[in-house]
Amino acid sequence: KKVVTILSCTALLLSSCQKQPPDRTEWSELWGNSCGNILEGGYVATNGETICYTDLNGRYDSLYKLNEDGEPTQLSNKLAYNLNISQTHMAYIAGGELVVADITGKNAAVVASDVRKFIPFNGALVFATVDGLYQINSDGTELQCLFDEPPVSLCANSTYLYFSVSNDIESFGKAGGRVHQIDEDRAISQLPVKWECWDMNATDDYIFFRNQTELGSLCRVDIEGNQAICLLEENCTNINVVGESIILRVITTGKSIVAGYYIIEQDGNDLRLFDGNVWRQL
Repeated sequence: KKVVTILSCTALLLSSCQKQPPDRTEWSELWGNSCGNILEGGYVATNGETICYTDLNGRYDSLYKLNEDGEPTQLSNKLAYNLNISQTHMAYIAGGELVVADITGKNAAVVASDVRKFIPFNGALVFATVDGLYQINSDGTELQCLFDEPPVSLCANSTYLYFSVSNDIESFGKAGGRVHQIDEDRAISQLPVKWECWDMNATDDYIFFRNQTELGSLCRVDIEGNQAICLLEENCTNINVVGESIILRVITTGKSIVAGYYIIEQDGNDLRLFDGNVWRQL
């Protein structure tokens, strides 16, 4: 309900960004979003105190921040998505550019171009392009290629970063995929996952994902890629772990449930539908 309220806020006009990159030593390790954000493109993010969002109902799809009274302030007139915010800074994608700014939206600077998705990890920003997987500091320095193939999905927990690569993108998952794990020293290892994994979201115990090889089922493996189980045999996407639960979207009416947003426990129990106001028990 709060998400719906945020996205229906009246658009305000006026704001601009200055081109000064923030000092990366100021960055907090606490972030408020994930690549599996329930709003599909990561249009809303919070650090527990500050809420930033892109008003998709507004005329210009601008970036806003809510104050303590719930009043919006425009931070940028650009369409921003894949929002991530820390206690001191924000980062987002706008027009394919990875932008970093302070928490007020000022001092914005482009640190990378042609970016498809990104995630903060271990003091840097890791991002995907059509050419591969890269990392860069928040001030735009020390660009490094981590992997020379474009990842399909990207996520992280407190210790590892995970990304998946399709064996054959033209096959829509039928050829399977490869899931890789990157540690804090940037060492890469491949996990023994046979399926093609999309919309991955990781905790310190499990990796949850859309099983593209098995018609989009919600599945889970442990962080070493073993003990694979199916949690929900529906066409699932936008997978996001929130506390002990998983929020996801079922994009087509399936075997026993209708399309919509759902919440389910990490063990696959207690499936509930969001009807626009409350989570309704099925």
